[in-house]
Amino acid sequence: MPVEQINRTALFYEENGDGEPLLLVHGAWVDHTDWDAVAPRLAEAHRVVTYDLRGHGQSAVEPPDAGTVHDDVADLAALIDHLDLGPANVAGISSGACIALRLAIEHPTLVRRVLPHEPPIVALLLDDPNNEAILDEFGGTIAEVQARIEAGDHRGAAQRFFDHLVLDPWDDMPAALQERIASHAVAFVGQMRDADAIALDPTALGAVSLPVLLSEGEESHELFRRVAERGAGLMPNARRVTIPAGGHVPHRTHPDAYVDMVLEFIRSTRSSLASDVEI
Repeated sequence: MPVEQINRTALFYEENGDGEPLLLVHGAWVDHTDWDAVAPRLAEAHRVVTYDLRGHGQSAVEPPDAGTVHDDVADLAALIDHLDLGPANVAGISSGACIALRLAIEHPTLVRRVLPHEPPIVALLLDDPNNEAILDEFGGTIAEVQARIEAGDHRGAAQRFFDHLVLDPWDDMPAALQERIASHAVAFVGQMRDADAIALDPTALGAVSLPVLLSEGEESHELFRRVAERGAGLMPNARRVTIPAGGHVPHRTHPDAYVDMVLEFIRSTRSSLASDVEI
């Protein structure tokens, strides 16, 4: 599939299936192949597009830590326009969920539904002193991960991140996945230098009137559950769902449950979007 100049950036993307468009936005440390366990089944009912964020996979940029979340949102909007997909369903995992939500805020006409799983919008927790300890833990882990990357220990940094925040044990991963994750360490540093990457204005979130499926894993880090609770309370048409026994990466660990959740949400909200242009 092609690498094309989109928003003045060489973006790699793949599309499969037919029907209502569904874009899948991967998170940090990975690339479009992170969706391999769910994309084929989703493509049985939808026109599914996966792509590599700038600085990830085959969407190379120099230096690899260049760009901000605003660039990522602009890239995604341009990709939807380029493929004439709007309005599209947009699902995202982790930092990809932040991108999906920002797209719904900044380009609502391009989005039909947004399905964010555990967006790390830690800024939503800052106004509650009960969150101080968990935010200190999060900040300390991120600082240690960044320090290890800058010292050249990319694998050690990735292991710390996945063992302590994602709660997806590093030693249980296939070697090929470990290698792919570690190869994106420098891009992760670039993301964490961007203060907006994990911040969204509560007022802007409250203005999102589209159907939103805000999901979390039953076994996920407490920080993500607290963000989901706050976020669901802000968005008027948000549905909060917990994936039983799932975690931060259910599309890899519980693919059938993830696909079922996505398809059911899209089906169940079709009547509320009956006035939209039909696909």
